[in-house]
Amino acid sequence: MTRVTVPVVAEVYDRLVSSCTTINQVNRVHIACENYLTPTEVRLLARHLRPTAGLGVGIGLVATVRRLLEKYGRQAVARFRGRIKALLLRILRRRSVVGGPSPKNRLSSSLDPRQRRLYSAWWALKLEKELAASSSPSGNGKSRGRKNSGELVRVWRRGEASLFTSDEAFPTRPRALIICIMGNSRRMMMPQPTWLSNVPFRKHDVLILGCPPHKIYVEGVRGFSHTLPETFDAIHKFVADNGYTDVWVMGSSGGALPALFAGLHIGAKGILLASPVDPDVENWRVFLPEGHLARRLEDALQAAPEHPTKIVIAFGVEDNRDVLLAQELVGQLPNASLMPVLNAGHNCLYPLAQRSELAAILLDLVS
Repeated sequence: MTRVTVPVVAEVYDRLVSSCTTINQVNRVHIACENYLTPTEVRLLARHLRPTAGLGVGIGLVATVRRLLEKYGRQAVARFRGRIKALLLRILRRRSVVGGPSPKNRLSSSLDPRQRRLYSAWWALKLEKELAASSSPSGNGKSRGRKNSGELVRVWRRGEASLFTSDEAFPTRPRALIICIMGNSRRMMMPQPTWLSNVPFRKHDVLILGCPPHKIYVEGVRGFSHTLPETFDAIHKFVADNGYTDVWVMGSSGGALPALFAGLHIGAKGILLASPVDPDVENWRVFLPEGHLARRLEDALQAAPEHPTKIVIAFGVEDNRDVLLAQELVGQLPNASLMPVLNAGHNCLYPLAQRSELAAILLDLVS
């Protein structure tokens, strides 16, 4: 197992961001990082970028002069841009193209190297603060008020499949597995570091599976499987080969129903479905002939192992479609219960993380 160090994370991030010239380009890098990094890597990156946030701030008279220069400098640039824009509009009127699309002001979103570094530092510190606020000590099997020990590290990544484990060794204790099946956004309704910080990872490995948007796993998981039934078989083989004693499956949005069928196929001890998406889409017709979800569920339940599987269906009360589908599913699934999330829409798990409630809920599910 290789521990990620500050130079590696910093080097990769700096290389990706160095060629960005606009906020949108930097945001795309940040989204990619949020879908890939671990909590430990976020903290390492924030440590690397933190000195940038205070670069050249100064104190006393120096700071005052600096703020004044920045203020009047921005005003001067704004006046200059306004004059250029007015001149361009005057030229366009002379050419009788008034009414068409106005010229795009590319300068409005451009970033110089210093602004880019400050923006990067702000993002990393914001994500680090979110990790500290959202995760609860109880989520990792610790008592409240005690600092979490151990770090979550990536063991391997194959295409859209990633395995994470704690760096703490438990040689005499068999480990359990939590399988997380993501939706179209390629995340469990929140940045991956935030999700991993809420998962009880001290006694569990975490396997995260994803797929291209809107495919809903019909074409499998890149680097892991090629079809939806093959995905279930690959998960079953992975569990058997690694000797996991207990398995829990969690799925969000478009990954919720694949998580349900996967959990029933392997006989998981518990299944969490967050805002399941109606499978009445083109890609699911291969798996659901004529769109009969009830018939497929009945077949999956009959083929499932005999021991009961605890099923929890979470949904945001402000999304009517999610409410209706959750009520439909709970009537078809034995041992299923509903978990309405107040003040939440489709991304129902994220508000729970922001209110420091998600870690305790996940710990209760796997206990």
